[in-house]
Amino acid sequence: MAGCSYSVHSTAYPNLKKILIQPFENKTAEYYLGDDLLTSLNNKFRDDGRLRPVTVAPDCQLEGTILDFSENAFSYDQSNNVQEFQVKILFSVTLTDLQKNEVIYENKSLLLSENYAPKPGEGTSSFKTKKEAEAQIFYDLFQDILKNSLESW
Repeated sequence: MAGCSYSVHSTAYPNLKKILIQPFENKTAEYYLGDDLLTSLNNKFRDDGRLRPVTVAPDCQLEGTILDFSENAFSYDQSNNVQEFQVKILFSVTLTDLQKNEVIYENKSLLLSENYAPKPGEGTSSFKTKKEAEAQIFYDLFQDILKNSLESW
């Protein structure tokens, strides 16, 4: 058994080692979303380790658009005061294998949402700010990309 190892990470594309993450076009009034998303995705891919973010000689490329953003009241208390807000972000995402020049994953209308409760003890959300909800949405986007590309069987 010496020398045997087990990894929880599998990849359907073992030839892909480096990824270029293009800045997402941002079609929303939330001007900061594009920069925050780019930073988040770079950090997530770096921490995951299966694809190393690079700017030169990538094996694959991730690109997309932030199509829409909304933040609305989600739940109310008995006095009709807002307890939770819901943040929704609509993405268009494409991951392309640059070696084979083929699309690995594409979703032109990926809607992700999270709730947050700005007042402690109200609502059921574990997030207290809009930024925390957005960060979770970015994480969910990262997971969706992995699940539908590198982890697909």
